[in-house]
Amino acid sequence: MALDKLDIAMLEDVGTGANQLVKLDGSAKLPALDGSNLTNLNTAELTGGFPAADASAFTNLTAENLNGTIPDAVFPTILPARNAQALTDINAANISGTLPATINLAGVGSAITALTAGNIVGNMPSIDGNALTNLNADNLGTGILPDARFPTILPARDGSQLTGVLASLIGDGSLLTLLNGNAIATGTVDSARLDTGVAAGNVIMVESNPGGGPDTLPAIDGSQLTGVPALLVGDGSGLTLLNSAQLTGTCAGIDGAAITNIDGGNITTPLAAVDGSALTNLTATNLSGSIPLSNLVVKQVLSHTKVDEFETASDTFVDVDDMEISVTTTQVNSRIVIFGHLALSATSNYSWGGWHVRLTRGGTVLKVGTDTSGGGNDEQGVIGGLTRSDPIHATHPAPFQEVDEPGVASGTTLVYKVQLAATHMFTGGLCRVHVNKSATPNSSVSGVGVSTITVMEVAA
Repeated sequence: MALDKLDIAMLEDVGTGANQLVKLDGSAKLPALDGSNLTNLNTAELTGGFPAADASAFTNLTAENLNGTIPDAVFPTILPARNAQALTDINAANISGTLPATINLAGVGSAITALTAGNIVGNMPSIDGNALTNLNADNLGTGILPDARFPTILPARDGSQLTGVLASLIGDGSLLTLLNGNAIATGTVDSARLDTGVAAGNVIMVESNPGGGPDTLPAIDGSQLTGVPALLVGDGSGLTLLNSAQLTGTCAGIDGAAITNIDGGNITTPLAAVDGSALTNLTATNLSGSIPLSNLVVKQVLSHTKVDEFETASDTFVDVDDMEISVTTTQVNSRIVIFGHLALSATSNYSWGGWHVRLTRGGTVLKVGTDTSGGGNDEQGVIGGLTRSDPIHATHPAPFQEVDEPGVASGTTLVYKVQLAATHMFTGGLCRVHVNKSATPNSSVSGVGVSTITVMEVAA
Protein backbone atom coordinates (compact mmCIF):
# COMPACT_ATOMS: atom_id res chain seq x y z
CA MET A 1 0.00 0.00 0.00
CA ALA A 2 1.09 3.51 -0.60
CA LEU A 3 2.59 5.36 2.37
CA ASP A 4 1.14 8.85 2.20
CA LYS A 5 0.88 9.66 5.81
CA LEU A 6 2.60 8.47 8.98
CA ASP A 7 0.52 6.29 11.24
CA ILE A 8 2.09 5.64 14.62
CA ALA A 9 0.32 2.33 14.76
CA MET A 10 2.18 1.20 11.73
CA LEU A 11 5.54 1.60 13.40
CA GLU A 12 4.43 -0.83 16.04
CA ASP A 13 3.55 -3.50 13.42
CA VAL A 14 7.04 -5.04 13.21
CA GLY A 15 7.92 -8.55 12.09
CA THR A 16 8.95 -10.70 9.08
CA GLY A 17 5.44 -11.32 7.75
CA ALA A 18 3.59 -9.77 4.89
CA ASN A 19 3.17 -5.98 5.02
CA GLN A 20 5.24 -5.70 8.21
CA LEU A 21 8.25 -3.58 8.90
CA VAL A 22 11.54 -5.50 9.34
CA LYS A 23 13.39 -4.73 12.53
CA LEU A 24 17.15 -5.30 12.96
CA ASP A 25 18.23 -7.53 15.80
CA GLY A 26 20.55 -6.55 18.67
CA SER A 27 23.58 -7.06 16.42
CA ALA A 28 22.22 -4.75 13.74
CA LYS A 29 21.58 -7.68 11.45
CA LEU A 30 18.53 -8.60 9.41
CA PRO A 31 16.55 -11.45 10.77
CA ALA A 32 16.05 -14.58 8.63
CA LEU A 33 14.10 -13.52 5.58
CA ASP A 34 13.17 -14.96 2.18
CA GLY A 35 15.78 -13.43 -0.10
CA SER A 36 14.54 -15.01 -3.34
CA ASN A 37 13.68 -11.63 -4.79
CA LEU A 38 17.04 -10.07 -3.91
CA THR A 39 19.26 -9.17 -6.89
CA ASN A 40 22.78 -7.79 -7.41
CA LEU A 41 24.04 -9.41 -4.21
CA ASN A 42 27.83 -9.24 -3.71
CA THR A 43 29.05 -12.77 -3.08
CA ALA A 44 31.97 -11.40 -1.10
CA GLU A 45 29.44 -10.28 1.58
CA LEU A 46 27.72 -13.72 1.72
CA THR A 47 28.51 -16.27 4.42
CA GLY A 48 27.18 -19.69 5.25
CA GLY A 49 26.10 -22.44 2.95
CA PHE A 50 23.91 -22.22 -0.11
CA PRO A 51 20.82 -24.36 -0.01
CA ALA A 52 20.24 -26.84 -2.81
CA ALA A 53 19.76 -24.74 -5.88
CA ASP A 54 20.26 -24.76 -9.68
CA ALA A 55 23.84 -23.47 -10.23
CA SER A 56 23.77 -23.78 -14.08
CA ALA A 57 24.12 -20.01 -14.42
CA PHE A 58 27.04 -19.71 -11.97
CA THR A 59 30.33 -18.49 -13.44
CA ASN A 60 33.88 -18.07 -12.12
CA LEU A 61 33.39 -20.69 -9.44
CA THR A 62 36.53 -21.54 -7.44
CA ALA A 63 37.16 -25.30 -7.66
CA GLU A 64 38.85 -25.32 -4.21
CA ASN A 65 35.45 -24.51 -2.65
CA LEU A 66 33.65 -27.38 -4.38
CA ASN A 67 32.83 -30.67 -2.74
CA GLY A 68 30.89 -33.63 -3.92
CA THR A 69 31.21 -35.41 -7.29
CA ILE A 70 31.77 -33.56 -10.54
CA PRO A 71 29.75 -35.11 -13.41
CA ASP A 72 31.64 -36.60 -16.41
CA ALA A 73 30.24 -34.04 -18.82
CA VAL A 74 32.08 -31.29 -16.99
CA PHE A 75 35.51 -32.73 -17.78
CA PRO A 76 37.25 -31.70 -21.08
CA THR A 77 37.70 -34.35 -23.79
CA ILE A 78 41.48 -34.17 -23.37
CA LEU A 79 42.74 -33.65 -19.81
CA PRO A 80 45.45 -31.05 -19.36
CA ALA A 81 48.90 -32.06 -18.17
CA ARG A 82 48.51 -33.13 -14.55
CA ASN A 83 50.09 -35.50 -12.06
CA ALA A 84 48.04 -38.68 -12.51
CA GLN A 85 49.89 -40.86 -10.02
CA ALA A 86 46.74 -41.29 -7.89
CA LEU A 87 44.52 -42.24 -10.85
CA THR A 88 43.27 -45.83 -10.92
CA ASP A 89 41.44 -48.07 -13.39
CA ILE A 90 42.75 -46.16 -16.45
CA ASN A 91 41.79 -47.81 -19.77
CA ALA A 92 45.05 -48.53 -21.65
CA ALA A 93 43.21 -48.06 -24.98
CA ASN A 94 43.01 -44.35 -24.10
CA ILE A 95 46.72 -44.00 -23.29
CA SER A 96 49.06 -42.53 -25.91
CA GLY A 97 52.71 -41.56 -25.72
CA THR A 98 55.52 -43.44 -23.97
CA LEU A 99 55.16 -45.07 -20.55
CA PRO A 100 58.07 -44.34 -18.18
CA ALA A 101 60.37 -47.16 -17.23
CA THR A 102 59.03 -47.14 -13.63
CA ILE A 103 55.56 -48.37 -14.68
CA ASN A 104 54.92 -51.98 -13.67
CA LEU A 105 52.13 -53.62 -15.65
CA ALA A 106 50.25 -56.18 -13.61
CA GLY A 107 47.66 -58.74 -14.57
CA VAL A 108 47.27 -60.77 -17.75
CA GLY A 109 49.56 -59.60 -20.56
CA SER A 110 47.76 -61.38 -23.44
CA ALA A 111 46.27 -58.11 -24.65
CA ILE A 112 49.61 -56.26 -24.68
CA THR A 113 50.85 -55.69 -28.26
CA ALA A 114 53.77 -54.02 -30.01
CA LEU A 115 56.21 -54.67 -27.18
CA THR A 116 59.86 -53.85 -27.86
CA ALA A 117 61.88 -57.01 -27.34
CA GLY A 118 64.69 -54.95 -25.85
CA ASN A 119 62.39 -54.09 -22.93
CA ILE A 120 61.45 -57.71 -22.15
CA VAL A 121 63.36 -59.38 -19.30
CA GLY A 122 62.95 -62.83 -17.93
CA ASN A 123 61.66 -65.89 -19.78
CA MET A 124 58.81 -65.63 -22.21
CA PRO A 125 56.02 -68.17 -21.70
CA SER A 126 54.96 -70.49 -24.52
CA ILE A 127 53.42 -68.26 -27.19
CA ASP A 128 52.45 -68.41 -30.90
CA GLY A 129 55.32 -66.87 -32.88
CA ASN A 130 53.62 -66.90 -36.32
CA ALA A 131 53.67 -63.12 -36.56
CA LEU A 132 57.23 -62.69 -35.22
CA THR A 133 59.67 -61.21 -37.78
CA ASN A 134 63.41 -60.47 -37.90
CA LEU A 135 64.25 -63.34 -35.54
CA ASN A 136 67.97 -63.92 -35.00
CA ALA A 137 68.85 -67.54 -35.85
CA ASP A 138 71.96 -67.29 -33.63
CA ASN A 139 69.61 -67.34 -30.63
CA LEU A 140 67.99 -70.67 -31.52
CA GLY A 141 69.02 -73.31 -29.02
CA THR A 142 66.60 -76.21 -29.35
CA GLY A 143 63.99 -77.57 -31.70
CA ILE A 144 63.99 -78.47 -35.42
CA LEU A 145 63.55 -75.98 -38.25
CA PRO A 146 60.74 -77.03 -40.65
CA ASP A 147 61.71 -77.75 -44.30
CA ALA A 148 59.85 -74.67 -45.55
CA ARG A 149 62.34 -72.41 -43.74
CA PHE A 150 65.33 -73.65 -45.83
CA PRO A 151 66.14 -71.83 -49.13
CA THR A 152 65.53 -73.76 -52.36
CA ILE A 153 69.28 -73.62 -53.12
CA LEU A 154 71.62 -73.99 -50.16
CA PRO A 155 74.51 -71.49 -49.99
CA ALA A 156 78.11 -72.65 -50.32
CA ARG A 157 78.81 -74.68 -47.18
CA ASP A 158 80.95 -77.61 -46.05
CA GLY A 159 78.84 -80.71 -46.79
CA SER A 160 81.27 -83.20 -45.29
CA GLN A 161 78.81 -84.00 -42.49
CA LEU A 162 75.77 -84.41 -44.75
CA THR A 163 74.48 -87.96 -45.09
CA GLY A 164 71.88 -89.49 -47.35
CA VAL A 165 72.27 -86.75 -49.99
CA LEU A 166 70.62 -87.63 -53.32
CA ALA A 167 72.76 -87.49 -56.47
CA SER A 168 70.44 -84.88 -58.01
CA LEU A 169 72.30 -81.95 -56.49
CA ILE A 170 72.29 -78.79 -58.63
CA GLY A 171 74.29 -75.60 -58.36
CA ASP A 172 78.00 -75.01 -57.75
CA GLY A 173 79.50 -78.14 -56.14
CA SER A 174 83.05 -76.77 -56.12
CA LEU A 175 83.21 -77.00 -52.31
CA LEU A 176 81.96 -80.58 -52.08
CA THR A 177 84.66 -83.11 -51.09
CA LEU A 178 84.99 -86.87 -50.75
CA LEU A 179 82.34 -87.59 -53.40
CA ASN A 180 82.06 -91.21 -54.50
CA GLY A 181 82.45 -91.53 -58.28
CA ASN A 182 80.78 -94.95 -58.23
CA ALA A 183 77.47 -93.27 -57.42
CA ILE A 184 77.50 -91.03 -60.55
CA ALA A 185 74.91 -92.26 -63.06
CA THR A 186 74.30 -89.33 -65.46
CA GLY A 187 75.98 -86.13 -66.61
CA THR A 188 79.50 -85.34 -67.85
CA VAL A 189 82.62 -85.67 -65.70
CA ASP A 190 85.56 -83.35 -66.45
CA SER A 191 88.47 -85.32 -67.89
CA ALA A 192 90.75 -84.10 -65.10
CA ARG A 193 88.64 -86.09 -62.63
CA LEU A 194 89.07 -89.41 -64.48
CA ASP A 195 91.71 -92.00 -63.69
CA THR A 196 91.40 -93.41 -67.18
CA GLY A 197 90.09 -91.88 -70.37
CA VAL A 198 91.18 -88.89 -72.35
CA ALA A 199 94.16 -87.56 -70.36
CA ALA A 200 97.66 -87.87 -71.82
CA GLY A 201 99.16 -91.31 -71.20
CA ASN A 202 95.82 -92.87 -70.25
CA VAL A 203 93.94 -95.56 -72.13
CA ILE A 204 91.10 -94.58 -74.48
CA MET A 205 88.21 -96.96 -73.78
CA VAL A 206 86.41 -98.17 -76.91
CA GLU A 207 82.66 -98.62 -76.84
CA SER A 208 81.26 -101.95 -77.95
CA ASN A 209 78.91 -101.57 -80.89
CA PRO A 210 75.67 -103.35 -79.90
CA GLY A 211 74.75 -103.68 -83.59
CA GLY A 212 77.62 -105.99 -84.32
CA GLY A 213 79.59 -103.41 -86.37
CA PRO A 214 83.10 -102.12 -85.68
CA ASP A 215 83.85 -100.76 -82.26
CA THR A 216 83.89 -96.94 -82.05
CA LEU A 217 85.47 -94.29 -79.89
CA PRO A 218 82.99 -92.44 -77.69
CA ALA A 219 82.21 -88.80 -78.47
CA ILE A 220 84.63 -86.86 -76.28
CA ASP A 221 85.92 -83.30 -76.03
CA GLY A 222 89.52 -83.39 -77.14
CA SER A 223 90.29 -79.71 -76.50
CA GLN A 224 92.41 -80.62 -73.45
CA LEU A 225 94.32 -83.47 -75.10
CA THR A 226 98.07 -83.02 -75.33
CA GLY A 227 100.76 -85.44 -76.32
CA VAL A 228 98.32 -88.03 -77.68
CA PRO A 229 100.23 -90.65 -79.70
CA ALA A 230 99.10 -91.41 -83.24
CA LEU A 231 98.28 -95.01 -82.25
CA LEU A 232 94.56 -94.42 -81.87
CA VAL A 233 92.51 -97.06 -83.62
CA GLY A 234 88.82 -97.21 -84.33
CA ASP A 235 86.31 -94.69 -85.63
CA GLY A 236 87.26 -91.19 -84.48
CA SER A 237 84.20 -89.50 -85.97
CA GLY A 238 82.95 -88.61 -82.51
CA LEU A 239 86.08 -86.69 -81.53
CA THR A 240 85.65 -82.91 -81.40
CA LEU A 241 87.83 -79.90 -80.61
CA LEU A 242 91.12 -81.73 -81.26
CA ASN A 243 94.21 -79.54 -81.05
CA SER A 244 95.87 -79.86 -84.46
CA ALA A 245 99.18 -78.71 -82.98
CA GLN A 246 99.35 -82.09 -81.20
CA LEU A 247 98.53 -84.21 -84.27
CA THR A 248 101.11 -85.98 -86.41
CA GLY A 249 100.70 -88.03 -89.54
CA THR A 250 98.35 -87.44 -92.46
CA CYS A 251 94.65 -86.75 -92.12
CA ALA A 252 92.36 -88.60 -94.49
CA GLY A 253 89.79 -86.75 -96.58
CA ILE A 254 87.64 -84.74 -94.19
CA ASP A 255 85.02 -82.02 -94.41
CA GLY A 256 86.86 -78.81 -93.58
CA ALA A 257 83.73 -76.67 -93.23
CA ALA A 258 84.25 -76.24 -89.49
CA ILE A 259 88.07 -75.95 -89.59
CA THR A 260 89.32 -72.50 -88.57
CA ASN A 261 92.70 -70.81 -88.05
CA ILE A 262 94.42 -72.85 -90.78
CA ASP A 263 98.09 -72.00 -91.37
CA GLY A 264 98.34 -71.09 -95.06
CA GLY A 265 101.79 -72.66 -95.20
CA ASN A 266 100.15 -76.04 -94.73
CA ILE A 267 97.75 -75.69 -97.70
CA THR A 268 99.22 -77.42 -100.77
CA THR A 269 96.32 -77.47 -103.23
CA PRO A 270 94.29 -74.54 -104.66
CA LEU A 271 91.50 -73.28 -102.42
CA ALA A 272 87.92 -73.56 -103.59
CA ALA A 273 85.85 -70.42 -104.16
CA VAL A 274 85.59 -68.75 -100.74
CA ASP A 275 84.79 -65.32 -99.34
CA GLY A 276 88.16 -63.62 -98.97
CA SER A 277 86.84 -60.36 -97.47
CA ALA A 278 88.65 -61.05 -94.18
CA LEU A 279 91.99 -62.04 -95.79
CA THR A 280 94.90 -59.73 -95.02
CA ASN A 281 98.55 -59.45 -96.11
CA LEU A 282 97.89 -60.89 -99.57
CA THR A 283 100.82 -60.89 -102.02
CA ALA A 284 99.76 -59.11 -105.20
CA THR A 285 101.97 -61.32 -107.40
CA ASN A 286 99.74 -64.28 -106.50
CA LEU A 287 96.51 -62.58 -107.59
CA SER A 288 94.69 -63.27 -110.82
CA GLY A 289 91.48 -61.89 -112.27
CA SER A 290 90.18 -58.34 -111.94
CA ILE A 291 90.50 -56.19 -108.83
CA PRO A 292 87.53 -53.88 -108.12
CA LEU A 293 88.34 -50.19 -108.24
CA SER A 294 87.40 -49.79 -104.57
CA ASN A 295 90.52 -51.79 -103.64
CA LEU A 296 92.92 -50.07 -106.05
CA VAL A 297 95.27 -47.16 -105.51
CA VAL A 298 93.90 -45.70 -108.74
CA LYS A 299 90.35 -44.67 -107.84
CA GLN A 300 89.09 -43.51 -111.25
CA VAL A 301 90.25 -42.76 -114.79
CA LEU A 302 88.48 -40.22 -117.03
CA SER A 303 89.38 -39.33 -120.61
CA HIS A 304 88.18 -36.91 -123.30
CA THR A 305 89.06 -36.76 -127.02
CA LYS A 306 88.85 -33.56 -129.10
CA VAL A 307 88.11 -34.19 -132.78
CA ASP A 308 87.23 -30.71 -134.08
CA GLU A 309 89.70 -28.02 -135.22
CA PHE A 310 91.09 -24.99 -133.40
CA GLU A 311 93.70 -22.36 -134.28
CA THR A 312 95.24 -19.27 -132.74
CA ALA A 313 97.86 -16.63 -133.55
CA SER A 314 97.95 -15.26 -129.96
CA ASP A 315 101.39 -15.04 -128.42
CA THR A 316 99.76 -15.24 -124.96
CA PHE A 317 98.05 -18.34 -123.61
CA VAL A 318 94.41 -19.01 -124.52
CA ASP A 319 92.14 -21.95 -123.64
CA VAL A 320 91.90 -24.58 -126.38
CA ASP A 321 88.22 -25.11 -127.14
CA ASP A 322 86.86 -28.53 -126.03
CA MET A 323 90.11 -29.51 -124.29
CA GLU A 324 88.95 -29.60 -120.70
CA ILE A 325 87.87 -32.34 -118.29
CA SER A 326 86.19 -32.42 -114.84
CA VAL A 327 86.84 -34.93 -112.07
CA THR A 328 85.07 -35.26 -108.66
CA THR A 329 87.37 -36.67 -105.98
CA THR A 330 86.32 -39.82 -104.10
CA GLN A 331 88.58 -39.37 -101.08
CA VAL A 332 90.47 -36.67 -99.23
CA ASN A 333 93.86 -35.43 -100.48
CA SER A 334 93.76 -37.42 -103.73
CA ARG A 335 96.50 -36.85 -106.30
CA ILE A 336 95.42 -36.20 -109.89
CA VAL A 337 97.57 -37.35 -112.83
CA ILE A 338 96.83 -35.36 -116.02
CA PHE A 339 98.25 -36.47 -119.35
CA GLY A 340 97.43 -36.34 -123.05
CA HIS A 341 98.54 -34.59 -126.25
CA LEU A 342 97.64 -31.94 -128.80
CA ALA A 343 97.91 -32.66 -132.56
CA LEU A 344 99.59 -29.39 -133.73
CA SER A 345 100.99 -27.73 -136.81
CA ALA A 346 102.09 -24.14 -137.46
CA THR A 347 102.59 -21.91 -140.52
CA SER A 348 106.26 -21.11 -141.08
CA ASN A 349 106.64 -19.44 -144.48
CA TYR A 350 110.01 -21.15 -144.81
CA SER A 351 111.16 -19.83 -141.44
CA TRP A 352 110.70 -20.88 -137.81
CA GLY A 353 107.40 -21.18 -135.97
CA GLY A 354 106.15 -23.05 -132.92
CA TRP A 355 103.94 -23.16 -129.84
CA HIS A 356 103.79 -23.41 -126.05
CA VAL A 357 101.34 -25.63 -124.08
CA ARG A 358 100.38 -25.53 -120.40
CA LEU A 359 97.67 -26.86 -118.02
CA THR A 360 95.35 -25.03 -115.60
CA ARG A 361 93.12 -26.16 -112.73
CA GLY A 362 90.16 -23.90 -112.03
CA GLY A 363 91.97 -21.03 -113.80
CA THR A 364 95.20 -21.54 -111.83
CA VAL A 365 98.26 -22.44 -113.90
CA LEU A 366 99.88 -25.72 -112.87
CA LYS A 367 103.63 -26.28 -112.74
CA VAL A 368 105.52 -24.40 -115.49
CA GLY A 369 109.12 -23.69 -116.29
CA THR A 370 110.59 -20.63 -114.59
CA ASP A 371 113.76 -19.99 -116.62
CA THR A 372 114.02 -16.22 -117.20
CA SER A 373 117.56 -16.18 -118.65
CA GLY A 374 116.19 -14.67 -121.88
CA GLY A 375 115.34 -11.45 -120.16
CA GLY A 376 111.97 -12.50 -118.80
CA ASN A 377 110.24 -12.71 -122.18
CA ASP A 378 110.04 -16.53 -122.35
CA GLU A 379 106.59 -18.07 -122.31
CA GLN A 380 106.12 -20.11 -119.14
CA GLY A 381 104.87 -23.29 -120.80
CA VAL A 382 105.35 -26.92 -119.94
CA ILE A 383 105.62 -28.11 -123.53
CA GLY A 384 107.40 -26.31 -126.34
CA GLY A 385 107.57 -27.19 -130.03
CA LEU A 386 108.44 -25.83 -133.42
CA THR A 387 107.90 -26.63 -137.06
CA ARG A 388 109.88 -26.01 -140.18
CA SER A 389 108.77 -25.82 -143.72
CA ASP A 390 108.90 -29.56 -144.16
CA PRO A 391 106.80 -31.52 -143.55
CA ILE A 392 104.00 -28.95 -143.81
CA HIS A 393 101.17 -31.36 -144.47
CA ALA A 394 101.19 -33.25 -141.09
CA THR A 395 100.27 -32.61 -137.45
CA HIS A 396 102.87 -33.02 -134.76
CA PRO A 397 101.98 -34.61 -131.33
CA ALA A 398 102.66 -32.27 -128.43
CA PRO A 399 102.39 -34.46 -125.30
CA PHE A 400 101.78 -33.15 -121.77
CA GLN A 401 101.76 -34.79 -118.33
CA GLU A 402 101.60 -33.49 -114.76
CA VAL A 403 100.84 -34.78 -111.24
CA ASP A 404 98.62 -32.34 -109.31
CA GLU A 405 98.20 -32.43 -105.53
CA PRO A 406 95.23 -30.11 -104.86
CA GLY A 407 94.79 -31.18 -101.21
CA VAL A 408 90.97 -31.07 -101.28
CA ALA A 409 88.19 -32.98 -99.51
CA SER A 410 86.32 -35.93 -100.94
CA GLY A 411 83.54 -34.91 -103.32
CA THR A 412 85.38 -31.84 -104.69
CA THR A 413 85.00 -31.20 -108.45
CA LEU A 414 88.19 -30.10 -110.23
CA VAL A 415 88.25 -28.69 -113.80
CA TYR A 416 91.44 -29.05 -115.88
CA LYS A 417 92.02 -27.18 -119.18
CA VAL A 418 94.74 -27.08 -121.87
CA GLN A 419 96.10 -23.68 -122.96
CA LEU A 420 98.05 -22.83 -126.14
CA ALA A 421 100.22 -19.88 -127.31
CA ALA A 422 101.91 -19.22 -130.70
CA THR A 423 105.63 -18.27 -130.87
CA HIS A 424 107.17 -15.34 -132.74
CA MET A 425 108.87 -16.05 -136.03
CA PHE A 426 112.34 -14.74 -136.73
CA THR A 427 110.91 -12.78 -139.68
CA GLY A 428 109.12 -10.61 -137.13
CA GLY A 429 105.58 -11.82 -137.70
CA LEU A 430 103.41 -14.24 -135.73
CA CYS A 431 102.89 -17.80 -136.75
CA ARG A 432 99.45 -19.42 -136.62
CA VAL A 433 99.13 -22.65 -134.66
CA HIS A 434 96.56 -25.23 -135.77
CA VAL A 435 95.02 -27.97 -133.61
CA ASN A 436 93.91 -31.23 -135.27
CA LYS A 437 94.75 -30.02 -138.83
CA SER A 438 97.81 -29.34 -140.95
CA ALA A 439 99.15 -25.91 -141.76
CA THR A 440 98.33 -26.47 -145.47
CA PRO A 441 94.74 -27.68 -145.49
CA ASN A 442 92.87 -28.80 -148.59
CA SER A 443 95.98 -30.48 -149.96
CA SER A 444 95.53 -33.93 -151.30
CA VAL A 445 98.27 -35.12 -148.97
CA SER A 446 97.46 -33.08 -145.82
CA GLY A 447 96.40 -34.90 -142.67
CA VAL A 448 94.22 -34.25 -139.62
CA GLY A 449 94.59 -35.51 -136.07
CA VAL A 450 92.82 -35.86 -132.70
CA SER A 451 93.80 -34.46 -129.30
CA THR A 452 93.19 -36.15 -125.91
CA ILE A 453 93.22 -35.31 -122.21
CA THR A 454 93.07 -37.99 -119.48
CA VAL A 455 92.95 -37.67 -115.68
CA MET A 456 93.57 -40.35 -113.03
CA GLU A 457 92.61 -40.02 -109.36
CA VAL A 458 95.26 -41.73 -107.23
CA ALA A 459 94.82 -42.46 -103.54
CA ALA A 460 97.04 -40.34 -101.31
